[in-house]
Amino acid sequence: MLSAMSSEDKSKFQKIYSNYKRLIYFTARKFLKDDYSIEDCTQRSYEIILNNIEKIRNVDSPEAKYYIYKIVRSVALHMLRDEKWYVNDVEYEDEMISTIEDEQENVEKIIINSEWKTVVEAAINDLDEDDKFLLECRLEAEMTYAHLGELLGISEDACRKRMQRIRRKLAEEVEKSR
Repeated sequence: MLSAMSSEDKSKFQKIYSNYKRLIYFTARKFLKDDYSIEDCTQRSYEIILNNIEKIRNVDSPEAKYYIYKIVRSVALHMLRDEKWYVNDVEYEDEMISTIEDEQENVEKIIINSEWKTVVEAAINDLDEDDKFLLECRLEAEMTYAHLGELLGISEDACRKRMQRIRRKLAEEVEKSR
């Protein structure tokens, strides 16, 4: 496949590999615990990146980093689902509740945690798309405020302040649900 690529695309892919191999590996490792699965995930991710190399304009940009992160995350989640390692939250909570029926206090904690999780998810879903994107980039992709500010065309301080407002808004929504 590399032989059919232009020299520009080859150098872009080599730069992606050298700049993002750690991000790709640790993102795969975040979701997958098995070394073989991690290796498969990174391989599949590199194939997808290679097939979509033209979508990455600037290898060093925050957009490229986020794009690569999303590819690896998606591949890892698909692998979990395909291998039936993926357990959705409701099934997991039902299983936990059934295994500790006799321990009323633990069951109550699980239910409370489940309710809070639902409240927080609802509050996040109520955010506008830009705020959701900022929250996801900051918390999941672990992007810095400087990169996020660059991505959004605002200063680092403005980005930090915006994130504070998002957190405050989420806290207020959760507090209303009490």
